[in-house]
Amino acid sequence: MDDSEKNIFHSSNIANQTLAGSVSDPFTLTEKEKKRQEKLSELLEKRQQKAAKKEERAKKRTERR
Repeated sequence: MDDSEKNIFHSSNIANQTLAGSVSDPFTLTEKEKKRQEKLSELLEKRQQKAAKKEERAKKRTERR
């Protein structure tokens, strides 16, 4: 038997190579991902501030009553 089977183009091999390349360094983020994370953190921070303000308002209302 010759090794003609090894020479055949297999799309699964290429898929595995591209997956390995993207998974090889999971801690590096693209610029787009960095911006997305920054926006998310800003949104979460704003939500927390709004929640804190709501709590303060609720406390003031209960004190008035």
